[in-house]
Amino acid sequence: MMKKVGLVSHFYVHYREPVLRALANSKELSYYFLGDITQTDDIKRIDFDSEELLKKRFIRLKNKEVFHYFFWQKALLKQLKSGQFDAVIFLGDIRFLSTWVALIFLRLKRKKAFLWTHGLYGKENWVHLQIKLLFLRLSNGAFLYNNRGKQLYRQHGISESKLIPVYNSLNFEETEQNRKDYKETTKEQLLKSFTNPDLPVVFCIGRVNKIKKIPLLIEAINILKTNNFYINCFIIGDGEDKNNIEALALQLNIREQIRFTGALYDESEISRYIMSSDLCVCPGAIGLTAIHSLSYGVPALTHNHFAEQGPEHEAITPGKTGDFYKEGDVHDLANKIRECINQRLNNKEESIKNCIAVIQQYYNPQSQKTIMTRHILSELESQ
Repeated sequence: MMKKVGLVSHFYVHYREPVLRALANSKELSYYFLGDITQTDDIKRIDFDSEELLKKRFIRLKNKEVFHYFFWQKALLKQLKSGQFDAVIFLGDIRFLSTWVALIFLRLKRKKAFLWTHGLYGKENWVHLQIKLLFLRLSNGAFLYNNRGKQLYRQHGISESKLIPVYNSLNFEETEQNRKDYKETTKEQLLKSFTNPDLPVVFCIGRVNKIKKIPLLIEAINILKTNNFYINCFIIGDGEDKNNIEALALQLNIREQIRFTGALYDESEISRYIMSSDLCVCPGAIGLTAIHSLSYGVPALTHNHFAEQGPEHEAITPGKTGDFYKEGDVHDLANKIRECINQRLNNKEESIKNCIAVIQQYYNPQSQKTIMTRHILSELESQ
């Protein structure tokens, strides 16, 4: 009989469905998913009832807020006390008081416990740092989103054997199919809305708000224009800052180079805009957008302040899959846009190949499943 592993999260965001399916299909470990399904915000969740495989593996918990900051997961300890799990993976959020108690309980029972976490960012104050280090030390190890988190933990004396990068992923199979379905005639149709459809194209995707720092991109496009380097730009998304950004583009007399698509939710439609572009530009933190863009063979550009970045910035290798500009420096952003586009146009096929290769090697559900399962089995065999 296969060993059973419980994966505990506060809730399960929709983009994680492919990796949960990969885990549920494991032939080596039997994974179960514990968490709440109560919708408390507008973040799209996994619908376990619509997915028969996941429905059979789901165990409902109830998140209860404590002092407006901490949380307790009701029924978690009951599930752990049943002894049905040989190992448990917890969301690595220190605000979940029930996870602290569960880690101590499993340690006393000599059961394996792991965290799935961003880990350290490098900007924690001393108290926050010590709490995070203690949290990790109560577990048997951590599955991390990137190598930088591993390096930061190593600097504070955590054994390398406890730190396992598993990266992150989106729907790899869906992006592969969308790449196969894409036609150059699609690009021609999308670009004909620009005054000059023959120019290189960049895109920015996500909620149009101040966090994205899109005005820096608009200013960079204007700087490039004054230096006789012209590009078009898709802004994919909607939000409270859209009117301000449009007003800035009009003020700088580059409105004809900008197209607002509005909010798009159909991945096949989004993919057509991405694959019709030469570069993804995120002046703010990039996060999963890096994976999204590279999955379609398009390099990504974002800022170099890694303590303020999403862990997925590691998918970007300067000169191969994108680049980094000096945070807040619009002139450096303009220069890097020009460099990235020139590299792209000099060898587009090589650029596409480099981007997709990173996703195929690290940032996909099957890779995550393989790394996690292999490590858990090794830990269970060493008991």
